[in-house]
Amino acid sequence: MTTPLSEINEIHASLSSTFLTSLSSSTKPSTTPSSKAGQYPVLSLPYRQHQLLQLARLVQENADALCHSLWVDEGKPRQEVLMAVEWGDSEMLSPARP
Repeated sequence: MTTPLSEINEIHASLSSTFLTSLSSSTKPSTTPSSKAGQYPVLSLPYRQHQLLQLARLVQENADALCHSLWVDEGKPRQEVLMAVEWGDSEMLSPARP
């Protein structure tokens, strides 16, 4: 499944709008000590955990397509991709370390 180039700008605008809406409704100020502290709000931990789990699900459900694409584009062997997917799953699903 390929997204037509003519639709990319519309999809990007829609996703950006959705992201900005979520920022205004579910954020708290950033407390990260950096030069940009406070410039970018931080989404809640449960929201970020949910997003990571959804990303893991996306990768699991599309492992075959990812393997094929990485083989065609980068020459990555299937086993190498699957090992990375398995490592990512275990990292995303394990409890946070202090």
